[in-house]
Amino acid sequence: MFIKKIFMACCLLFALCSCGTQQQWGTRYGQGPVGDAIELDAPSRIYGGERNIAVILPDGALGKSVRTAVEMAFIQKRASNVNVNFMDLSGSADTRMIAMENALNQSPDLIIGPIFAEDADILRNLKSSRLPVLSFTSDATALGNGIMTMSLMPAQSVETIVRRMPTENKRELLILAPDNVSGYIMGNAALDSASIYGMRIAGLYYYKSGNMDSMKHAAEDATMFNARSNANTRAKEILSDILMKKEVSAPEKAFVSAQLDERNKSDTIGDVPYDAVLFLGNAADSKALGSFLRYYDAPAKRVKFYGTAMWDNDAMFRDMTFSGASYAALPAISPEFANAYREITDTDPERISSMGYDAAMLAIRALGSENSEMEFLMDPSGFRGLDGLIRLRPNGTSERALQVMTLDASGAPKIAAYAATNFIKPLYMVTGQNRSRPSEIRLTAGVNPLDYIKLPASVRGQYSAKTYRQNADVPRPMQTQTEEVTILPEDDSEPIIDTEFEPIELESVSRVLVDEVQVR
Repeated sequence: MFIKKIFMACCLLFALCSCGTQQQWGTRYGQGPVGDAIELDAPSRIYGGERNIAVILPDGALGKSVRTAVEMAFIQKRASNVNVNFMDLSGSADTRMIAMENALNQSPDLIIGPIFAEDADILRNLKSSRLPVLSFTSDATALGNGIMTMSLMPAQSVETIVRRMPTENKRELLILAPDNVSGYIMGNAALDSASIYGMRIAGLYYYKSGNMDSMKHAAEDATMFNARSNANTRAKEILSDILMKKEVSAPEKAFVSAQLDERNKSDTIGDVPYDAVLFLGNAADSKALGSFLRYYDAPAKRVKFYGTAMWDNDAMFRDMTFSGASYAALPAISPEFANAYREITDTDPERISSMGYDAAMLAIRALGSENSEMEFLMDPSGFRGLDGLIRLRPNGTSERALQVMTLDASGAPKIAAYAATNFIKPLYMVTGQNRSRPSEIRLTAGVNPLDYIKLPASVRGQYSAKTYRQNADVPRPMQTQTEEVTILPEDDSEPIIDTEFEPIELESVSRVLVDEVQVR
């Protein structure tokens, strides 16, 4: 009955199809010209008699999702001369190693899976260097020697969104990263990308993923809340002192009183030294951090929020705090594929589902190539499947073309920049995965209240104020103001801080991590 459902669903999916000697991986990579990508859904056949493909996946939700997608692809392609053997990759490390050895003993021509880095690393040491493997790990340390990945490498969504920032007239970047390996990899990618695309790093702060206190403290530091609050208090003291103790004219008194009213509407004074915030955590962490940043008075009009592919999650799409924010993402999952998958499972596909489908399609095309599987998979022009453009590299990593999405709290993000359609022009400058922990970069800017209030001429030079900093108060010599002093106007449209505000409570989210990166 299950196979029948798959066959019926694949009929719905049919529109997707209508549109030697041993050598090292990558020996001839890049020798040919880069042209149009190979369409994975184009008609193909398998040459040379029966071929064998081993599919090794864990018996969990992710494994079942990939298996369903792989079955859909093979039934749709009707590759009758391909034997597909599914192997359960669950249990202890020893049990999983035995399962992989059993799979290898069946002499597969190609392997699809595994999902996790630990298993990919084991398989790499068991198999022949010529045997191609299409895995789903995003951990570069588990790749190579024929182990390739269909997954999105974390640094690519970081570089894509950082490259976008200067086009939106952003120049100063604050980075908020989870204090884990995923955060370090993407943090290093963000630092490298900022250097390449002309963004100045104002600060980099870590937080413990899922820990509300840690995220609250990171946001408080990142907004210089204490320094700006203390500066605001000092500004109110000066303005109040003028009204109570100084002989000023009626117009001057009204002018000072208006400034004091404005200061009483806000908990802070002054600005933050950045105009862009990059969130490197998952959707749940980002939502909490965004609420804390606004609570601690990060200016909504000037400071724009940016995220990675981990924001491609329904939890973000209706959040008012992130209206106007942008993030990098893979193209949306094909409606035809989603409908067919739903017919089979009564559930929506995960992103790894469409990657599994593309892996099966790529395997069929590789086995049907007149060249060796190695040469076909290493084609520098890449391939185009459900998830858009992908190119496999000799070191096992993949390159994927990403688009930029903008949130508007409507529930449906809008495309702000389309993904590339070929690899003729290089997509990425940042290569490799740096897992070392970048040093935290704390904000050094200060706030002096006298820069943000204007004193009547009759009392100028009579008041002084130090420069307030987040981590240390540094006195600044008092300077007498002159008529040429530039006064930064207060924005009446900024929301008044509600002291009763409580940041959102994180909903209980079932999260599955693949090599520290959330799969959605």
